[in-house]
Amino acid sequence: MDGGPGTRARLLTRFFGRLHGYHPEKYIGATIIYKRTKPDGDVERIVVKHAQFRQDGDEIQSEEKVLRSLWGSEHNLRLIAITDDRKHRQSRWDRPRHRTQDRRTLPWKLPVNQLAFKSIKKFRFFVTEYLSRGDGLELIARCQEKEIKISEPILWCFWLCLTRACIGVAYPPSRKNRHPPEVWRETLPITTGQRRSKITHGDIYLGNIMFGDYNSGNGGAQPACHHITPILKKHCKKICFGSHLEKVMQQLAKVERNEVLVYPDDRSALVIEVELDERGLFETMAEEEFSQSDDFSVEFRCTIARCMATEPANRPTFEELLAICERNIALTQDWTPFRVEVNELFETPAG
Repeated sequence: MDGGPGTRARLLTRFFGRLHGYHPEKYIGATIIYKRTKPDGDVERIVVKHAQFRQDGDEIQSEEKVLRSLWGSEHNLRLIAITDDRKHRQSRWDRPRHRTQDRRTLPWKLPVNQLAFKSIKKFRFFVTEYLSRGDGLELIARCQEKEIKISEPILWCFWLCLTRACIGVAYPPSRKNRHPPEVWRETLPITTGQRRSKITHGDIYLGNIMFGDYNSGNGGAQPACHHITPILKKHCKKICFGSHLEKVMQQLAKVERNEVLVYPDDRSALVIEVELDERGLFETMAEEEFSQSDDFSVEFRCTIARCMATEPANRPTFEELLAICERNIALTQDWTPFRVEVNELFETPAG
């Protein structure tokens, strides 16, 4: 395990161990990964995020609120359980439960009124799903270790997932507690009158995008690319402003770990002029070396450059970006040759 647990982490470990049969696998600051073995022998994992210190309470509360709004969004991290206390008694904290659930599944509101666990009521915590294939930083580390690149068809799949995640943030499925479906494939609203939420993502970076399981069908609810690539999800931590998925895509394409964010309104950012298609010259914060590289198609490089354009009018809309990603994914009719690549990207541990 990565470091020892603090007092609150030890209280949580006792709670989840005694009442739900989970055992700690890893402690990472204010985050704990728990696991338990189900009757069929499969191992189940969850992630618990808690207020490590007294001053962290407001941040945990804000993060929990955002995740609750996004519940049901296919490409955003899923909130599994919250505490059953007076702060969650309002109707907006209700959530639909599905009758087909495993009876061992954690309840939506975890009761912590038992005398033995009264200390847990003094701080906030919540439970999220565990994503089994790590984050973007770990993916880059594996690529660098094995000296491999990510092919463009796979990158288009990742980009589609990130685009859908951003749409889920803009139009959250659980907004105003409207009882979303179990899994909602993010789409743009049909009616033009639907307002965008005030939740946007200002801390998109490689460590906040994570990869989960594959999907073999699910009645067509998942994009076809998930048959070969894991589902990519984004973790929205707070209410903030700005979106940087194009920076993440450039880093994945270059296999580069760079945690420094480039904000669209950062006047100190290096600006270049590019002309990649019939649109003519426009200014962008994309890297010049990448924009001129022959390793990727003109459309891939142009879309990166347009997303990082200094003038908002030159940036693609969500609708256009969805169409671009879906069109390029459709160009790959046979994904069989990519299975070896994907296996090398995700199944081989780094270090």
